[in-house]
Amino acid sequence: MAKSSVRPAYRGVIYARTSTTQREASIGEQVEWAETASARENVTVVGTFRDEGIPGDELARRPGLVALLEFVEAEQQAGRPVGCVVCWDLDRLSRSDSFKMAVLLERLIEAGASRALSKEGWHDWEDDTDRILNILKQDFSRRGYARSLSGNVARSAAKRAKLGQWCGGRRPYGYTLGPDKHLLPIPGRAEWVTWMFRTYLDEDTSLEELARELTRRGRRRPSTRGSAARRPPWRGPAASGTRRPSSGSCRTRFTPAPCSTAAPIRGSTTR
Repeated sequence: MAKSSVRPAYRGVIYARTSTTQREASIGEQVEWAETASARENVTVVGTFRDEGIPGDELARRPGLVALLEFVEAEQQAGRPVGCVVCWDLDRLSRSDSFKMAVLLERLIEAGASRALSKEGWHDWEDDTDRILNILKQDFSRRGYARSLSGNVARSAAKRAKLGQWCGGRRPYGYTLGPDKHLLPIPGRAEWVTWMFRTYLDEDTSLEELARELTRRGRRRPSTRGSAARRPPWRGPAASGTRRPSSGSCRTRFTPAPCSTAAPIRGSTTR
């Protein structure tokens, strides 16, 4: 006989945790994911618990986790067992070794919370296979952590991109980061960005010549890092990893268009 497609109903609690206080948004993202997953998997959320800025291997110093354990135990005694814990990844519950994790799981299972729902799917801690797999992953958590971290970073970057926010890294020359995490043009520099693109498209020039012209006009150069920062005169991106033309090379110099006549960037920057 075919199995029923109706998912069993559970009463569940959500748990979210970050290791540092520098990723406040991650707590909200984890809770948002858990609420969506709970609705999809027929889980009625009866409590949400958080720990912010606390490493995963410090079980006793996490008030949110302690409150979760006390809550599920009280619900069990009141005849309203909580059947599952919903969290983005099981390493949110603990990143300690399997012995310490077993103490945590024992309390949850004794209180009736014998299942967990994570981004990987359902976990049944009363199932022998699931328990063995959980132990292996817990004790080899360094490898698992790297994979989990990439998923966390991708999730956060995808959300920022969807909102039109800067996803991180070095900001483009001529732009700053606004309070809403959107890129904003810097007054006095944006027109020079337009000039650089326009000149590179329309004139027979190079990135090095553009950098030289910016220096001649007294404009602030783009920031440099590493070995490039140690060169006294900044010679532009072309000077890094690109062979500089010899003094005798035949090269057509350009006459830059005045900045005031620069028009919006047209087409692609690919020559």
